Amino acid sequence: MGNYYGEIQLGGKISIKREERLLATLIKEGLVDDTSCSVVDIVESQIKSGKVPLQFSDLEAHNGSFEELEEECRKFGISYIRRSSMSDGCYPEASFWVPEMKYSIDLIVGIDDTPEITIGNIKKINACIDFFLKNVTSSLTAINYENFEGDCDNEEHQILDDNIIRRFASHVMKNGIIDKYELLIVGIETWSPSIPEIPPFEFVD
Repeated sequence: MGNYYGEIQLGGKISIKREERLLATLIKEGLVDDTSCSVVDIVESQIKSGKVPLQFSDLEAHNGSFEELEEECRKFGISYIRRSSMSDGCYPEASFWVPEMKYSIDLIVGIDDTPEITIGNIKKINACIDFFLKNVTSSLTAINYENFEGDCDNEEHQILDDNIIRRFASHVMKNGIIDKYELLIVGIETWSPSIPEIPPFEFVD
C-alpha cells in the first residue's frame, strides 16, 4: 500500500456545533489547507460552484482513503462515498456509508462504479453456500438463519458472510426450495449492492 489518489463526497445534515471539529479533521487529512476560515465557507463556496454534496480529493491520500474522516462521518451521521484509484497493484475501490447502515461497505469497482466480482468473491460465496446447505434442509430449518450472526475474528469478512447467509435463508423461506445455482445468484446480488446517492450537505442548529 502507499499514497495515491482518493476522493470523497459528504452529504446529509450535521449540527453546526460540529463545524470546528469537522474542519480540523479535513485539515488533518490534507483535504483543505489550514488557512480555511470554516467549513461553512467551504460549503457555501462549493454550493455556488455546483458541487453538492461536498467534494474533496487528494492525489496522495494514505492508501487512497481518509480513515479518520470516514470514521467521524459514521459517528456523526454524515453520508459519504469515497473512491480510490488503482495503484501499487490495488484495484479501484469505492467505500460508502449512509445513516441507515450499521457498517460501511467497501467494493472493488469498474467503469461507472459497477462492482466487480472476482474469483475470490465467488469462492467466498461458495463457502457460504456449502455452510448453508450443510445446516439447512428445508424452509422450516432456514428460518433459524433469518437473523444469522456468525462468529469470525475478521469483522469485515463476517459482515459480508452474515448478509449472504441471511439472504439465503430469506430466499429459501420465500420459495420453499433449495437450489445451489439460485443461491449463487443470490450471493452475487448480495455482494453487489448499489452505491447510494449522497444527499446535499447541510448544517443545522
